[in-house]
Amino acid sequence: MGYLYEMHAHTCDVSPCGRVTPERLVALYLAAGYSGVVITNHLSRHVYREREDWPWEQKVDYFLNGYRRAKEAGGLTILLGMEITFWESDNDYLVYGLTEDFLYEHGDLRELGIARFHALAQKNQLLVFQAHPFRNNMKVVDPQFLDGIETNNGNSHHDSRNTIAQLWARQHQLLEVSGSDFHYEEDVARGGILLPQPVANNQELLAALRSKPVLLAATDSR
Repeated sequence: MGYLYEMHAHTCDVSPCGRVTPERLVALYLAAGYSGVVITNHLSRHVYREREDWPWEQKVDYFLNGYRRAKEAGGLTILLGMEITFWESDNDYLVYGLTEDFLYEHGDLRELGIARFHALAQKNQLLVFQAHPFRNNMKVVDPQFLDGIETNNGNSHHDSRNTIAQLWARQHQLLEVSGSDFHYEEDVARGGILLPQPVANNQELLAALRSKPVLLAATDSR
């Protein structure tokens, strides 16, 4: 049967677009038969609308709240990721392999832009995937600055043009990932990856992503 992992999920205490608490998210994914969730809350100007005067360390504390609460809820493997939006554009990027120390040590990552951030990510063994690159208002970037593309985005509130994303990823030999883009309860289990063995940490997750796992589409039944 395998092990299911959600790769794109937001919680309401951090992402302004989220509507579900970390604790409720864990309960929903447990009920759906998942083994783990990567919490990918937004790291963008929208998160800090009224908090831009905070010092960076305090901003990171705020950002980590959803991940920490989900982890404390127990029952699932919870890993830290993010969906970052740089100042340079409205593009969103999913980052895997993330650690708390990385966030605290590198200052406001939003200032870097995708080219500089990808170089930093490579030095720190992170993987960077462009999220829903063919959704309205997104711009395709040079593939050299990406490790992969989200080729199945399960969010029913947007047209992510997943088929085009799949073609683009394969044309440029990029890794692929699937995520529900979870914001509301009805978004649960509309994406993710299916693995033959469980993963318990970042290193195992990154190895699984590089191995080209089975991707779940929103219509898949389990």
